[in-house]
Amino acid sequence: MPGIKRRDFIGGVALAAGSGFVPLHGAPGRPHDPTTLHPDAYPPARTGLRGAHEGSFEAAHEMAWHGKRFERPAEQTDETYDLVVVGGGVSGLAAAWMFRDRVGPGSRILILDNHDDFGGHAKRNEFDVDGKRLLGYGGSVLIVPRKHSEPMSRLFDGLGVDLEALHDGFDGRFYLRYIRRSIYFDPAHFNARALLPNPFGSPVPEPGVDYREAFADFPVSDATKQKLHSLYGSARSAVLPGLTLNQTVEKLTRTAYTRYLRDEVGLTDEGIRILVSMGAEGTGNRMDVESVRMAILHGLPVPGLDKDPALMQVLGLGGAGPGYRTYHFPDGNAGMVRMMVRSLIPNVTPGLAPGAGQADTLLAAFDYGQLDRPTNATRIRLNSLVVDIRHDEYRNFVDVCYLRDGTPARVRARHCIAACWNRMLSHICPEMGSEQAAALAYAEKPPIGYITIALRRWQAIADSGAGYVHVPEGFANEYLLSLPVSLGDYRYAADPDDPVVVCAEHYPATYNDGNTPREQNRLGRHRMLSMPFAEYERNVLREMDAIWGPYGMDVSRDVAAITVNRWPHAYAYVYNPVHDNPAWNQANGPHVRGRAQMHRVSIANSDSDAIPLLQGAINAADRAVTEQLDVR
Repeated sequence: MPGIKRRDFIGGVALAAGSGFVPLHGAPGRPHDPTTLHPDAYPPARTGLRGAHEGSFEAAHEMAWHGKRFERPAEQTDETYDLVVVGGGVSGLAAAWMFRDRVGPGSRILILDNHDDFGGHAKRNEFDVDGKRLLGYGGSVLIVPRKHSEPMSRLFDGLGVDLEALHDGFDGRFYLRYIRRSIYFDPAHFNARALLPNPFGSPVPEPGVDYREAFADFPVSDATKQKLHSLYGSARSAVLPGLTLNQTVEKLTRTAYTRYLRDEVGLTDEGIRILVSMGAEGTGNRMDVESVRMAILHGLPVPGLDKDPALMQVLGLGGAGPGYRTYHFPDGNAGMVRMMVRSLIPNVTPGLAPGAGQADTLLAAFDYGQLDRPTNATRIRLNSLVVDIRHDEYRNFVDVCYLRDGTPARVRARHCIAACWNRMLSHICPEMGSEQAAALAYAEKPPIGYITIALRRWQAIADSGAGYVHVPEGFANEYLLSLPVSLGDYRYAADPDDPVVVCAEHYPATYNDGNTPREQNRLGRHRMLSMPFAEYERNVLREMDAIWGPYGMDVSRDVAAITVNRWPHAYAYVYNPVHDNPAWNQANGPHVRGRAQMHRVSIANSDSDAIPLLQGAINAADRAVTEQLDVR
């Protein structure tokens, strides 16, 4: 590979050619400590292909794709529980916590999850680089307080989540200095290589920005530069002259952003290729399938919007604009997940005092051997794929069958909450009616790869001034220095000579192919599942070398490890008014019919709330618990 010295990775861990291999996270015989624990015993330390890892989904695909059914054990293989939760992500853990909170600490609860770690998309990635412990996130990361709900506030209060401490731990000066928005042009797709400031990020012109100068160095044609400048420098007096306010809102809601750029602005295909993947981090979709209205919310430009205050008000952009606080644990929402697990199973952190807070929990040693102890009131059973959920003959109990190491097992409970990927329920709930199954089949979640890269040093990124890089037509949509959050004894790497985590996002769906977002998601998912780790590794190293190599980065020296968190079914599906029924929203759509209660079985997960945010998962958990507590 040009520009990259010979190197090898074993399971995502850097290995210099000709050297002896020593596991990055410790050698046999070292103490049982989270900073040295071997990744075989401590899932967050595992590198390589994670997320939907091998062994977690193959049997599910046999059921969904080929109609395979697994034999149910004739007898129970475990005790009878008060509640069995299917899915150990945010929603499943929240359901267990809320059930115990409302029924009592003596409730017997079993949580089953098909992965080798809890948390679902709120996945924690850990690295030990040259003695420095690094935390990263492999999926869900943001807490958005303006979207707080009563169940979310109740859960946070019960766990002791301190948002102000998270805010105080965020280094805003570091962010402004090093994590500046930039854009990298690959010469394979544009006229030349270039790493430049990214002028996009606001739907209206920002004061003091010379947009003509900002686009002057873009390696594109003069015609494209002129049109890009017109996105912010237009003399339009309205977004869509001649239309009423209601007509304008309707058209912006029902028109794809790239179609608008082509038809209304006259932007060249070259220019559209720059903008089409911006904003994908919000829904997993590119701007050829997202509406103009959604593009505006992602900070993409619409000429004339600044001249139309009434429209800006309708779109929620009036006054101080769309800015709002977000909060982050150093490991994303995995930090909150660990607080839930510790609350449910206190002996999982044997070295932690009972009243310890979020900072201590963040760095506490988690003993995974404690998760499924028979003496626990709540148990978490990992590597357990549920294959059948049905009531007993008298509908007094629910039998839940699952596979573990290929062996079927069966447990029984008074109640069951299914907090897994909702679409799978039509394949594992034989009592489900055809209309409900059809409703669940509608959603096609986008595939997303969250890639965490552990660097030994990041001086090249500091020297480039580009810590947040968008890559049009890139393998990764963007590269971002991990958000600068310190909490308790965990300190962010403020010195460029210290190890740090870089996050990259990969969206395997393609654009401009004429497919709907649901079709793009389905095709992208198959591409993702067929992609080996070596392909992720090769492309990520190639792009990092191209972006920061000219500033001194040597990927063979600086990259210590790579973890690919692949999520073939990532964010909850959000209804898209360009392609879906415009009357569908969070309160009305197929997901409402799909989540219908089946007596002692209720359905949670953010899929059932049709919103890809933390509060959607938590609200769904609260609804499911309330439904079940009404069943006698």
